[in-house]
Formats: sequence, structure tokens, C-alpha cells
Amino acid sequence: MSADSKELSKLWDKACTGDQKAFSAKMYSSVKSMVKDKALTDDILQDTFMKLWSRREAIGKVENVAGYFFAATRSMCLNYIRASEAMELKWESIEVSKFRDPVQSSIEETITERETNLRQKEIVQAALKSLPARQRKIMMLRFNKRLDHNEIGEITGLRYQSVANYLYRAVQTLRMKVRN
Repeated sequence: MSADSKELSKLWDKACTGDQKAFSAKMYSSVKSMVKDKALTDDILQDTFMKLWSRREAIGKVENVAGYFFAATRSMCLNYIRASEAMELKWESIEVSKFRDPVQSSIEETITERETNLRQKEIVQAALKSLPARQRKIMMLRFNKRLDHNEIGEITGLRYQSVANYLYRAVQTLRMKVRN
């Protein structure tokens, strides 16, 4: 165990017995190097200590104190970064929405969505028409009538595995045609 690690272990033992300031100096420089902002460093460090302090009895004896505290501090820094990025995105969307007419956007989006859905439906219908008759019939029974493989087998006189094979080939063909 290195000298730093021994010192941190002693500090952790002090913290567990009630010394709240035991780690503040050691961890400050580590957090400051990650976030490069004094106020943010103070906030993250305080949040980390509060979290660790409230769980100190459950945490108990820590063998690799330096690693444990580095991981806890790093986690708190990453959480802060994620939260601030999410907040930034939220504010950006609010700023953009201020300049759009919500009714106009809604109408345009609805029309565009309908046109897209109609076009997709036409593509799928054309692809279905291009399937061999048996595959098309099995696809219709499966997806329009919502029958399972056994029910389709009873209607068509096919075994379960044959129905599965026809469906598989039909879906593969449709995927290729719809993508192109």
C-alpha cells in the first residue's frame, strides 16, 4: 500500500468516526482537475461527501480508499455532466420552440406524417403483391387475421415448420423490397 493510500485509509477511518473534513483537501485537487471550475468542484465534492457520509456505516472498512473515492468522485462528476447536457438540450428545444408557430408546425408535421405513412403503405402493398401466392396468403392469415402458425397450418394443410419457413421467406423478401 502506497503512502497516499495509507493516508487516505487513515482519513477514511477518521471520517467514519465523525470527522467530516477529513477528506476535503485530498479530494479537492482531484475533482478540480476533472471539472476545471472552482464552484462546480465545491458542489460536486460536497455532494460526494454528503452521499458517502450518509452511507458511511453501510460502506464500512474500505481496503482501497483512493480507488473507492476516485470512483465515487468520478461518478458524481459524470452524473453532473450528463445532467447539465440534458438540461442544455432541454433549453435549446425551448428556445427553438419560441420561434415556431405551434399550430403551423403541428399541421405541417401531421401532413408530412400522413404522406409518409401513405407512401410506406403503398410500398408494402406493392411488395406483398409481388410475393408468390402461397406466401402472400400465409402473410395475410398471420398479420391481417392474426392467426398463429398452428391455425394457419390447419387452414392451408401445411405443417407448423412449413408455415414458419414460408413466413420467414416472405418477411425476408418484403424487407429487401421495402428497403430498396
